[in-house]
Amino acid sequence: MSVIKNKKWITEVIVVIFVFSSVILFFLDVKIPKKGSIDDSRSKLEILNESAQLYFSDKVVISDSEKIQKIDLLSGEIEPVTAVEQEDFSSFSGLPELGINGNEYFEKSNSLLSLKEDKVLVEISVYSIGLENPEFVDPDSIIRIEEFVCDVAKAKCENSDLLSRQYQGLENSIQKDPSFVWSGWDSQKNLLFGNLQSNENEAASLIYVCDVEKKICAADEKRDFVNYAPSGLFSPRFDKVVIVSGSEVDGAISIKRDLVLYETADLSKPVRYYDISSAFGNDKDASHDSVQSVAWSKDEKHLAIGTSRRIFVLDLERNSLSLAYLAPNDDENDYYWDYSSLFLSSDAKFIAFVDSVDWIEDELSDLDAEETMNTLKKIELENKKVIQLYSGLGLSLE
Repeated sequence: MSVIKNKKWITEVIVVIFVFSSVILFFLDVKIPKKGSIDDSRSKLEILNESAQLYFSDKVVISDSEKIQKIDLLSGEIEPVTAVEQEDFSSFSGLPELGINGNEYFEKSNSLLSLKEDKVLVEISVYSIGLENPEFVDPDSIIRIEEFVCDVAKAKCENSDLLSRQYQGLENSIQKDPSFVWSGWDSQKNLLFGNLQSNENEAASLIYVCDVEKKICAADEKRDFVNYAPSGLFSPRFDKVVIVSGSEVDGAISIKRDLVLYETADLSKPVRYYDISSAFGNDKDASHDSVQSVAWSKDEKHLAIGTSRRIFVLDLERNSLSLAYLAPNDDENDYYWDYSSLFLSSDAKFIAFVDSVDWIEDELSDLDAEETMNTLKKIELENKKVIQLYSGLGLSLE
């Protein structure tokens, strides 16, 4: 009889423990999301925004005649730059020593940072030097170009041919054209993004997306000289790209121009055309004006557009174009601003660019004729307020 009671007591204890354990596990399961659940994986939008932060910030690198530095466009604070930001790879192993070596002169000619900024491609130009005057280097005497791929964290480089190898779909004549540039590199997806800045001869494609493993390039349709690619044409994540397309009317280039939007995953057809003819006005100089540079917002919904004379903002979703800035000009109608580079803030609320600091009116006679005092300016788009952030001789936005 006692044995039966003991068995019954043990059974009750086991049941109580089981129930208690189940309750605990239930609450643990509710409070601690399982791997792969919505809370753990987060939404696609959160991941996309986090990914964009890797490639986008409201800080820019500027350089003048004395130094290279970084400035926070929100606070105006000056920060030091890293060696990679100033393209100084002297501490990286595996690269040849720059300068004179025997009868040759080594000089860094180009570098291309990967999208995640963990790798960089470096090109070294090798020149022959004069035997009678070893200090003289003829810029046209390039013997060869040496290429390297470098691990940024390890500061270590090795030989590469990614930029110089032959790709199916990218003609050798285009690749060697002075107007052709490699604009981006996604080392994780093994993609190189290149473009022909302008085409003054026969029809040619302007955009090239190349698979470095398959050695194949996709390209947009061939276009004539009326079409061209402004600087900054690729979006921050390199999934979109724009070019400018003009029209010919009665044998002359008309004022009508379109901004043509592509997705880099499919260059076979444009996603959309945007009529930006109003950016050029109707005066006699309008036909000579052109889009020099563009800059994307982080969400890729807005585009700053810089012509030789003006700066505009294009809302890509609403297809609306608004004037943000008109560059100052002198009596000869020469405009003074560095239209080669623009910056649009992550929230598309301000534009940064380099302008001259009224040097015509101030007559800065103490400066060399070839040196101008430039300033980094910021336009607050809501109120069109222009703020001066930093000035320097020969200042440029990198």
